[in-house]
Amino acid sequence: MILSFCINVHAANIQAKNESTNENDTKSLTVDSNYIPSFTKIPSAPIALNETYDQFNTAIAELEANTNLNDGTSIIFDLALDNDATSNIQNTFILEQVNNTAYIKLGGKLDYEKVQEYRITVRAMNVKGLKAEAVVLIKVLDENDNIPEITGNLNGVILEHEPVGTFVMQVKAHDNDGTSAHNIVSYRLEGTARQYFHIDSKTGNITSLVEFDREAKDIYPVTVVAEDNSPSVLFNNGKPNSAVKQLFIRVLDKNDHPPQFDEQYYEVNSIPEDADINTSVIKVKATDLDKDPKIKYSIIENNIGKAFKIDEDTGLISVNKKLDYESIQEYDLVVQAHDGLFKSTTNVRIQIKNLNDIAPQILTLTNVTIKENTIPSDCIANLWAYDPDIENFEYPQNIQYALPKEHQHLLSIDDKGCLKLLHPLDRDPPHGHKMLQINITITDENGKGRTAMETVYIFVEDINDNAPQLTNRMPVVWSENRPSAMITKLTAEDADGEHNGPPFFYSVDPDAPTEIKNRFQTVGDELYSLVEFDREQQKQYLVPILIRDSGHKPMSAVSKLLVVIGDKNDNEMQRGQSHILVNNYEGKLADTQIGRVYVSDPDDWDVSDKMFLWDEMTPETNRKLFKLNINTGMITMIKGTPEGIYNLEFTVIEESSYFPRHNVSARVTVTVKNISAKTVNQSASIRFYNVTAETFISQTLSELYTPMYRLQQSIASILDTSPDQVDIFTINNRKLARGAFLDVFFAVDDTIYTSSEVLNAVLSLYLRQLEEDVGYRIVTVGIDECIEKGHTCTQTCKNKVLKTAKPIVVHTNTSSFVGMTTLVQAECIPQIESSLVACLNGGTFQNDKCKCPTGFEGPQCEKLDICFDGSGYAIYPSINSGNVNNISIELLPRQKDGLVFYMGPLKYDPSLKAPPFLALEINDGMLVLLLDYGTGTSRFEHQQIVLHEIIKVQVILQPYRIEIKTVNNKMVSSRSHYENKDWSGFLPGNVSFQLGVSSISLDKLGSLYSWKYVPFTKSFDGCLRNLTINGRTIDFTQTSHKHNVLFNSQGFTAIGKQRFLVWIVILSLAIMVMSILIAIRLKDYLKTWIKILIRKLQTESMNMMVELHPAPEQLPSFTEVDERSVGLLSGVSTH
Repeated sequence: MILSFCINVHAANIQAKNESTNENDTKSLTVDSNYIPSFTKIPSAPIALNETYDQFNTAIAELEANTNLNDGTSIIFDLALDNDATSNIQNTFILEQVNNTAYIKLGGKLDYEKVQEYRITVRAMNVKGLKAEAVVLIKVLDENDNIPEITGNLNGVILEHEPVGTFVMQVKAHDNDGTSAHNIVSYRLEGTARQYFHIDSKTGNITSLVEFDREAKDIYPVTVVAEDNSPSVLFNNGKPNSAVKQLFIRVLDKNDHPPQFDEQYYEVNSIPEDADINTSVIKVKATDLDKDPKIKYSIIENNIGKAFKIDEDTGLISVNKKLDYESIQEYDLVVQAHDGLFKSTTNVRIQIKNLNDIAPQILTLTNVTIKENTIPSDCIANLWAYDPDIENFEYPQNIQYALPKEHQHLLSIDDKGCLKLLHPLDRDPPHGHKMLQINITITDENGKGRTAMETVYIFVEDINDNAPQLTNRMPVVWSENRPSAMITKLTAEDADGEHNGPPFFYSVDPDAPTEIKNRFQTVGDELYSLVEFDREQQKQYLVPILIRDSGHKPMSAVSKLLVVIGDKNDNEMQRGQSHILVNNYEGKLADTQIGRVYVSDPDDWDVSDKMFLWDEMTPETNRKLFKLNINTGMITMIKGTPEGIYNLEFTVIEESSYFPRHNVSARVTVTVKNISAKTVNQSASIRFYNVTAETFISQTLSELYTPMYRLQQSIASILDTSPDQVDIFTINNRKLARGAFLDVFFAVDDTIYTSSEVLNAVLSLYLRQLEEDVGYRIVTVGIDECIEKGHTCTQTCKNKVLKTAKPIVVHTNTSSFVGMTTLVQAECIPQIESSLVACLNGGTFQNDKCKCPTGFEGPQCEKLDICFDGSGYAIYPSINSGNVNNISIELLPRQKDGLVFYMGPLKYDPSLKAPPFLALEINDGMLVLLLDYGTGTSRFEHQQIVLHEIIKVQVILQPYRIEIKTVNNKMVSSRSHYENKDWSGFLPGNVSFQLGVSSISLDKLGSLYSWKYVPFTKSFDGCLRNLTINGRTIDFTQTSHKHNVLFNSQGFTAIGKQRFLVWIVILSLAIMVMSILIAIRLKDYLKTWIKILIRKLQTESMNMMVELHPAPEQLPSFTEVDERSVGLLSGVSTH
């Protein structure tokens, strides 16, 4: 088909009339049509091109034009472009110009399916800018240049056994050619698939030609050809374009086979009857020839009580309910497999295994009644039990009976079930019971099988074995000056039962003192007074009341009724004077009530009748430091009151119905002492038994001084000081499990015993003297809570003193004591790893170790050396590292006697029979070890030592075994082993240890503890180095108390100098020998000069030895050396 052809020509000539007109002038344009270009040659008809046309160098169209200017100029051609695809916007065509001729050529590929025609506008322009246009129409012709494309799902399915002609799937293809002459697609099959399937050539629908069986073949490959309807221009073979695809058609399964069990009969033996719920029993399995069968399993018969369950998907049979052999011994289950259409069944037989799963049971059980305080000779009950797991009662039942532990001392039971009473029972309170519940354990299989518990109730029959006791609330208060009348109604109770109890009969005990019988009497159950009482004569009475019950063979007993005579203000007060001691810790005491204003008055319930006022004689300065309660007479000391003695004067006014209003004066002397932390840290403590703080500060008529002052006097006497130097700052009532105690803390100012540990130790040796002087029993000197509570600690226990300014106030009439709160508390101390301890003595931690100052050589900058002059000692705190098992120390002794170290108690504690201790001493040059584990002291003589030589001693303590090892010059010189089965104790690490002479009298301590051997009392003279206990290096500077010690290493470094000195002496002797040899040759005239030379060498060497040697008196004298030298010389020279 040829499209219509059209040429549009446009021309214009533009000329300016006046080129010099200014900018604001209006321009007028005139066009002369004679100068418009004109086309002289154009295509006469539309141009038709096949879409596969590809002649890019051949002109498709030719156009010529004239400028119409007759000036010899050329025309200019170009292509006009629009946004329309037909206007050559994609440059499908191009223009080439030769002179006044324009050639249109192909610039890109044509595609009918995209653009069917093009309108090419060619413009011709002369030099005057006048233009003419011509339109060339180019028609694109369609060709078969596209291959059909098969789309969509390429797989199909068909159920097996479907009839012939069943639709399977549809194949779809698309051809992109633009006209029906080329884009109509038809379908066909190729290959073997044509015998199984048919395809509609127009629709592409595939249908079956046969009936399929999936079990024979389940997948078919199918080759489909899709082709268009005209010869292909792509291949130019005269055939249409075609596409070939292979697709697969699957035959789907139908449920046409029933499931079949693998076994027609399943059997399971011995499933225990105690099998847990969900315990697997057996797994049944059915197979189905169909593909992916959905088989469901179920138990359809004989599942009695739904004892079993089956997993419907897996066929696993498991326990669903508790099984019981005694009920059902065997199950014959019918199990079904169902695939949704077909069913099949199988039988599963499950046999239950009998177990001992039933506890024994009691056939006969009776309760028992027994009279209290009696023991029947026969069985009080007979129990007969059987085992339900044993089917025949005639078989042995193998039952054992057992009683709970708490009743085994009262009862016994044998294997026949005979229950006997071993001890009489008590029915009555507080420890008796009206009924005993005895839980008896019954076990089958001779005590190894199932157990059951049965309860036997023993009812205790009452007998009259308790006398009644008073139940009145006491004390009963009866006011003085009252006439005779009923004091109170008496009440009592009896622990026996009701038939052995009330009614009760009361009377004043016939054995009561005459003064009681003359003052009190009973009438029925009422107590009467016979006289008027005076509280000032006697404040209270214990009235013995005889009470008898109404039981069989009545019981009677005496109960004491406390009758307190109430006070009436019937005595006039008199002038009074009192003393108050206030111990103010660090001056931190807050406003505190320190005591009352005291006046002498026999009446003691009359404070409400008194009014207390300041006397004008009391300075205003004192009044500002103390406050007075006018109603109670209580004095409050204001916070910040300075240390000192304050005399406070008061006026007390009294008014009573028994006498006229009157007033008296009263003086209170307040002594305020400041107690420093240092004083507390150096303090000692004593625990008294069965004495109160009020009694401790009170003075009785029979004693000249209070117990507190007597304690101060006794301590001062022992320590050779004044009682004023003994500061008691804490008096604390303690209610402990073992009774009532009084803890007293004190410090001594003027004494050499500035260590708490030493002060306690010294005073403990005089415990009996302190008891005699004070008048009360002493539990311990140096309160030690670790004795009671230390066993709760996993490592070791340490006593820690807790101190606060919180006051403890003790009031009496004439004296009051205000002390600070001080307590000793047991503290568990864990063992500290040495790697966690900081560097000591100014050391710094660098490169995983301590860098220490000069003179501190230990691994953590400990001071390793200490020297004693024969009178010094050093005490160290406990190491707190469990039990001591290894001690190592280096000795440099100067004397052959002295105590090197002692680990053990420093104080005497009467509650400890024989506390452990360890001592190392030098006795007449012999190294001796003393050891006591609390079972007796053992003494070990190890070896003789050499004075002025370093020796290392190591002691290893093990249960039942001791090892002592000494080392000289890095060589083991002696090793001893000792074993004894009695050494079962240990040496605790929470004891103090000391070096040198003991700070206390070990002789006296040893006699108090009855030690067989007592450590040496003479102090060590020499130096000690590198003491380690349980691997921990001891810093010798960390003493708790020391006396006459020197911290340096001169003694040990001198040994190195002495060794150098030995070489000097040897050299001197060599020179002497050489001199003698020379003298033999030079005869006698050189003898004098040689003697002078030898004497000079000797003098120099001896001066050095005297300077360095710790014991120069042991060196030979100059004269002795000189005589031996001259003798040697003379002997040689005579030959």
